[in-house]
Amino acid sequence: MIYAVLFYMENYQPEMMTHLLIQVDVFGFTRVAQQEQERLAKIKNLSITYEEKQVLVNRTVFMGATHDMVKLALGDPKKIVERMWEAKNIMLTYYVYYLPNDNRPTILVFQDDKLINAYKGSALDVGN
Repeated sequence: MIYAVLFYMENYQPEMMTHLLIQVDVFGFTRVAQQEQERLAKIKNLSITYEEKQVLVNRTVFMGATHDMVKLALGDPKKIVERMWEAKNIMLTYYVYYLPNDNRPTILVFQDDKLINAYKGSALDVGN
């Protein structure tokens, strides 16, 4: 019975399986738990406030976060786009994420390695 539940979770609910492994494996026996412990150690060593660290630990981000901080919180983006904002002659970097249970992509906008905007996009936003 336990094997059947684990098989189901691994194949049909991978986010739930990952969450379960992170919660149960406190010693880092599994690859998922080891990666989570490494992520938490990197966040702990950042020179930011405790509150900002907690935001990253909870897999969310805050305005002013760097590319590396966002990757620690959300993982690697599915797409990265760089575009010139012609009116102000500023290069902007867009990170596109498809978060679990979201129908629309989350788009994060960076200027000079600082998060300046975040919004829910559409297929039109990430098509180009």
